[in-house]
Amino acid sequence: MSVQPILMSSDVALLTRLAAASEDAQPAAVAVDWERPDDRGERDRRPTAAQLTALAEVREVSPWPVVCRVNQVGPGTEEEVERAVDLGADEVLVPMVRREAEVERVLHAVRDRVGVGIMVETPEAAARAASLADLGICRAFVGLLDLALERETPSVFTALADGTVDRLVAELASTAYGFGGLTDPARGYPLPARLLMGDIVRSGCAFAMMRNAFVADAALSSPESVLAAIHRALARLAGRQAGEVDADREALLARIAEIDAGRFEPQVRR
Repeated sequence: MSVQPILMSSDVALLTRLAAASEDAQPAAVAVDWERPDDRGERDRRPTAAQLTALAEVREVSPWPVVCRVNQVGPGTEEEVERAVDLGADEVLVPMVRREAEVERVLHAVRDRVGVGIMVETPEAAARAASLADLGICRAFVGLLDLALERETPSVFTALADGTVDRLVAELASTAYGFGGLTDPARGYPLPARLLMGDIVRSGCAFAMMRNAFVADAALSSPESVLAAIHRALARLAGRQAGEVDADREALLARIAEIDAGRFEPQVRR
């Protein structure tokens, strides 16, 4: 199974440019982000007018499936899901899931019109991963950042080294699953992108996200060239021999041990 790159972006100019690129320089899907931070402890965080407009504009220019990351389940969930469907989303992605009832609520609101994906990024969801995967969702993404914050681990990468992600992907095997971010294989700090991509492939992920790191690295060359490099790297990693997979895994674990020990300073891009 090849890893599909999903680009999370509402940049219409970028998406239009990639739509005109060759097939090996395109994402498999595009995701629009409606999630709003819970800065004031409010559970009702329905999308703003700008976010609604962003989804409509992305849908207009995107030749790929469009995923809408909605807000975590709360008072406005049904209305939010309905707006996403009306504006052309092919799938809604639900963040900060904690229990099966939340997912079932979204599935009921969707009524089989679009797919429902979830983000496994809380300890509760991690403990219920197998049950959540069996609810009829179309994908599950392990959110390493929020999972690290909730678990209070030394770094965002700890879950890759302590067995957490390996356990989760095994329990999520009944649906398409993914974790991690994709960017220029020659870059990545403090964890080299090639090592993270190697573990994404080793784990059998069906997809992974491209977000801020991809946009920053693409600005240093071009989004087309970075996406083409990602596709090439994923294909090469899929063809590794067992010994190469093991060596890459050992290198990943060694680097994460250094990161968790605090041996890397934040990088300033120049």
